[in-house]
Amino acid sequence: MKKALTYLTIIFVTLLLTMSWLYRTPTHDQKPTSVNLSFIVKEALKLGVLEVHISQFYEANKDHLKIANIPIPLTTQKSLLIVQGSALVGVDTHLADIHFDRARSKGTIVLPPPQILSLDAEIRTLYEKDSFLNRISVEDRNSTFRKIKDHVRKEILTAELQEKARERIRRLLDQWCAVMEIQYDLSFKKT
Repeated sequence: MKKALTYLTIIFVTLLLTMSWLYRTPTHDQKPTSVNLSFIVKEALKLGVLEVHISQFYEANKDHLKIANIPIPLTTQKSLLIVQGSALVGVDTHLADIHFDRARSKGTIVLPPPQILSLDAEIRTLYEKDSFLNRISVEDRNSTFRKIKDHVRKEILTAELQEKARERIRRLLDQWCAVMEIQYDLSFKKT
């Protein structure tokens, strides 16, 4: 009788623990913690003149696994991704050469070519297909995301966009210098 009571107690406790685990309330307000956080602060003076909005689909494919140059069937990887965000185009004025002749109130400004100053892009996976023999790993995803961001950077910075940025910078400098009654010559360094 004692043995049966012990078994029933163990079963009852196990049942209670299982029920409490299954019906626990999810904690959505968990906050990430950081063990060692460091910041690097650097002086910067960048002039952003154009904002480009991005929304583009990408398809990433990886061929079959091969053994001795023989492809293994059903081992391809495929992902469909969407990139959304924005990029800021302008110049880093730390790289500018500025000379000013106070006596003549005339300056010479040589700016670096327009570049992407910041890229804020979110990449989301819409679809993934892989096989149990060739899983998409974290490194595969990170490599794909890195390649997509590099492609977006190259695709955004067209000659036409660089010329728009140069024109916008010229207009800004014209306005500033007109207010201060200063003459200037502006040029851009070659890439």
